[in-house]
Amino acid sequence: MEIKVIAEASTKLQRLFVGWGVSFLVNNDILFDTFSTPDTLKHNLSKQGVKISSFKHLVISHDHWDHTGGVRVVLYNNPGIKVYLCPGFSNEFRNIVTQYNCRIIDCRVFTEIRDNIYTTGEICGTYNGKTIFEQSLVIKNGSSPF
Repeated sequence: MEIKVIAEASTKLQRLFVGWGVSFLVNNDILFDTFSTPDTLKHNLSKQGVKISSFKHLVISHDHWDHTGGVRVVLYNNPGIKVYLCPGFSNEFRNIVTQYNCRIIDCRVFTEIRDNIYTTGEICGTYNGKTIFEQSLVIKNGSSPF
C-alpha cells in the first residue's frame, strides 16, 4: 500500500504561495481530491513522476473548490474514470463529470473501490452553518476488521 501526498496546503504561508486544498494518490491509481488549482496538481504529479493519465478511480471528499479545482484536467486525461461522489453533491458538479463521459458512482453507504480500499459513504455534517456531504477513504491493512 502506498499513499503519496500530491498537493497539500495547510499553513497560511503554503496557502499564500500554492493555493488551498489537498490531493492524495493511493497505489498509483486512486486519486483522492484534486487540490484547488489544476496547475499545482499537474506540476506536483509531474514532479513525482506520476502521469496524469494513469488514474482508474477519482474520489472527491466533498464538493468544495479546494478539493475539486483540478477535476477537469483529471477527467480530460482519464476517459472512463470512475468518479466516487456523495449523493448530496451539487448537480453543477455532477454535470462537469458527465460532460467528460465519466462514470459517477454514488456512495451513499460504505463502498468498495477495489481490494481493501473503500469510501465511508456519505457523511452529513455542517460547515459555516451549511449542510455539507462528505466522504473519506478507508484502507484495510492486515487482518484488522477496520
